Amino acid sequence: MNGLEIPLGLLAGLTVFLVVYYVMDWRAAAGVKPWRALLGRVLRAHTRALYDSLCQQAGLRGWQAADLLALKIASTVASATAVAWFSGSMPLTGLAAGVAWAACGLWVNQRIKQNQAELTNELPLFLDLLSMCLRAGMNLQTGVQLVVRYQHQTPLTTLWQSWLLQVRSGATRADAFKQMLARMRAPALRRICVALIQAEELGSGMAASLLVHSKQLRHQRLMNAEKQALQAPVKMLLPLVVCFFPCTFLVLGFSIYVNLGVMFD
Repeated sequence: MNGLEIPLGLLAGLTVFLVVYYVMDWRAAAGVKPWRALLGRVLRAHTRALYDSLCQQAGLRGWQAADLLALKIASTVASATAVAWFSGSMPLTGLAAGVAWAACGLWVNQRIKQNQAELTNELPLFLDLLSMCLRAGMNLQTGVQLVVRYQHQTPLTTLWQSWLLQVRSGATRADAFKQMLARMRAPALRRICVALIQAEELGSGMAASLLVHSKQLRHQRLMNAEKQALQAPVKMLLPLVVCFFPCTFLVLGFSIYVNLGVMFD
């Protein structure tokens, strides 16, 4: 037994314990987990705010900064332990730990991009329904409540439900929109929130502005689809050059080689 096996075994046992404890108590006692309080003390205020913002933007409900940090630590320790156990190489162990830590960040960023894409796709229909409610004589709060009630639970409806809760708790509409921008930093949502804040401050009509933004979002979505269609041939060049063309040339060259061998024989 070398000097690495004892600390690696302890780290592996601690990781397994944290993972099992986290899975067994996933929903219950969300705010009283001792390890969550312990990791919360380790994080700085800026890092805690950043991790909380990432969890909100990624749509990880019930997650806090300590949860994301625990996921990174558990993944890093588990990967480093597995690589060190099978290879025994310290450079590979460090590389595996770095890759696992970065993979957690990439996973969160991918969740954020998916949420932003889903929100952008659902936003035009939501704006059309909200504009129809406003033109029917409802105020903004009542219109949002009616539209959210008859839609499925999505990242967009979750944001508007949070906006309703903040307005009902006494916050102004402009402050609630600013909090919405902090929770989900999607470019399309930013334009809508800025337009609604300006309409709220100036007292102008919101229904026409919402319709204009809805048409712009649909036009932008069409342009993005055309852009992706034009990029498809360029993205296909690498698989064709690396995979398809060599196989084709190999088959053709082999048949030519066989025919030339028969001719010369």
